[in-house]
Amino acid sequence: MSHAVTRLLDRPLTADGTISRRFRAARVHDFRRGRPIDMTGVPPGAAPIMPPPDGGDHCARCGGRLEPPTVGPHRRCLGCGQISYRNPTVGVAVVLLEGDSILLGRRNGGPWSGRWCIPCGHVDWGEDIREAARREMKEETGLIVEIGAVCAVHSNFHDRSQLTVGVWFHGRPVGGVLEAGDDLDRVGYFPLRAPPPLAFPTDATVISDLGRR
Repeated sequence: MSHAVTRLLDRPLTADGTISRRFRAARVHDFRRGRPIDMTGVPPGAAPIMPPPDGGDHCARCGGRLEPPTVGPHRRCLGCGQISYRNPTVGVAVVLLEGDSILLGRRNGGPWSGRWCIPCGHVDWGEDIREAARREMKEETGLIVEIGAVCAVHSNFHDRSQLTVGVWFHGRPVGGVLEAGDDLDRVGYFPLRAPPPLAFPTDATVISDLGRR
């Protein structure tokens, strides 16, 4: 095989800027045999070579080992040098009011099982934040809602292993039937000034603020 053809096959990027299959396969082959991962010619923004094997201690770009977690939340890959950023995810919640009462749901699993919350969930990758709020409300309460203005924004620190930034929207029901689903086993309206035991501290803050308005 000529030197020119060999160089063409070993190019890391295809014409559209994605990592070539041949290059990706070669890097995975190296990783599985414990060899150093050569990422020469691959820009930092390129798609990952392979997903992290355990989701935490391996680089999403090349599959190499990350620095020990003692260095902080942002860890550098010991193979290719790429920094793995650990940032909070985005959560959404929808506030539905009836007079001086608010719609809450009781959680049916996890460490907060049996406690109540404003219906909420996570924004999926590639999903618009307001569409995520509508989807979560339909899944958890059976209601189709119109999303209004932002009610509150808070950082959530109650689960130190999964930090989030929460956005609470005002909402208005426009369809559906109220029925608990997904992470909830009961739903109902409660007075803003006398809510049941709550799962999340930031929900308590939002409800308290609403009760003073």
